[in-house]
Amino acid sequence: MTDRDKSLIESARKLAETAVTAAGKYLVSHKQSFTIKAYKDLQDIVTTVDEEAETMIIGAIGKTYPDHNIFSEEIGQIDKGSPYTWVIDPLDGTKEYIRDIPLYCSAVMLEKNGEPIASAIYDPELDELYSAGAGQGATLNHLPIHVSSQADLKQSMLFTYLPRNTADAVKLAPIFDLAYRIRGHANHNLSYCWVAKGGYEGHFSLFAPQHWWDIAPGILILREAGGRVTNLKGENISHQNFTSDAIGTNGKIHSQLLAASQKIFS
Repeated sequence: MTDRDKSLIESARKLAETAVTAAGKYLVSHKQSFTIKAYKDLQDIVTTVDEEAETMIIGAIGKTYPDHNIFSEEIGQIDKGSPYTWVIDPLDGTKEYIRDIPLYCSAVMLEKNGEPIASAIYDPELDELYSAGAGQGATLNHLPIHVSSQADLKQSMLFTYLPRNTADAVKLAPIFDLAYRIRGHANHNLSYCWVAKGGYEGHFSLFAPQHWWDIAPGILILREAGGRVTNLKGENISHQNFTSDAIGTNGKIHSQLLAASQKIFS
């Protein structure tokens, strides 16, 4: 990595931290005044705060990196032909947000040719700012964080995205017997942050449809904290090979959880 690369990563990381913090504080201040703009499906919605938070983040990026691409949940793809792309989820957890459940965040990640290099996620309800830069480690409120040392799946606490139908839930059931506890949680970005700081040992999603912005910002934070994120083939996830399955762990239980997950589809 060149000095120029390191400088860009540091600058982008600081920008991401500032952008998600501003967006998150905006979300908190408008919890009682948002309106629903559109329905993507029965309960997948777009609100005025989704759009405004996205505009804030894109505006902040554009002032410093006007030539970079944008890939964001609401606005979609803005391709400027750059190797650098900002991946944005301005309000990750809209369903929880509109119900006044404090499980949402603002998330931003910069990738170079599909590989995450700088990331920030802000949980405004807890005032927790997670960030990472490639080769720089991960932090929570600017203090270093690291994954847990637990190496036994039987003693591990896990999150999973619970299946939407009974058939898939039955397939998932054997893994519940292999871990100490498994909790349902749909927010991949926040889950990866909690694994990164050592609170849980892993988050796995085998049946849930998801988008790159749902997972990308958290990937770098977890990896830089000492964890692993792969697909079911055991390949490190990048934008190019991302489909929908994802397994993120502290690294020490990864092979155990990966093998158990692969067995479901064997």
